[in-house]
Amino acid sequence: MSTYNKETKHPNTGEWHNATWRDDFYGHHHYGVEFPNGEMFDPEKTKLETVFSDQEIKKEIADNEAQLGQVFEDGMKVGRQEVLKEVLELEQTQSSRHDWSISVEQIKSLKDNEDI
Repeated sequence: MSTYNKETKHPNTGEWHNATWRDDFYGHHHYGVEFPNGEMFDPEKTKLETVFSDQEIKKEIADNEAQLGQVFEDGMKVGRQEVLKEVLELEQTQSSRHDWSISVEQIKSLKDNEDI
């Protein structure tokens, strides 16, 4: 975390100011918000409104898109895992049938060769 400036609405006057958000002012990563007139407010005790910059909005959108992409990817993995599970079950079923077919073929082959 760090100290930075952000357009913030003064909770008493309702006016917008370029306030300084000071990291660790009230404790570890507990910000204090200082207005140009020197007044300090604790954002955990006083509701403070801020304006998001274009950069912050773009970052929020990018973060949300990345998060949605991850959710989609995770969903696809789960879907693939379910499909793979079904394929494996089908292969096992087919495999047991295939083994039986081989056995029948072996019996026919042996009978044809009169090895029985």
